Amino acid sequence: SEQPEPMRISDIAQRCGMNVSTVHRFLTALQARGYAVQDMESGRYSLTFKFCRIGNSIQARTDLREMSLP
Repeated sequence: SEQPEPMRISDIAQRCGMNVSTVHRFLTALQARGYAVQDMESGRYSLTFKFCRIGNSIQARTDLREMSLP
């Protein structure tokens, strides 16, 4: 999510400290659920805006004022 451009699977694996095969399994699952896409020309992966829904749902049910109280 921190990268502005789609990434190669080997680069994702290296940054996560995981095996390429493990990252491939995760990416396959994320793609199947619409959270990641693969550019067919370059083979690089990127996240979709579907991840924003997760953040929005957490934010909607969280009272930030209450959380910030001592």
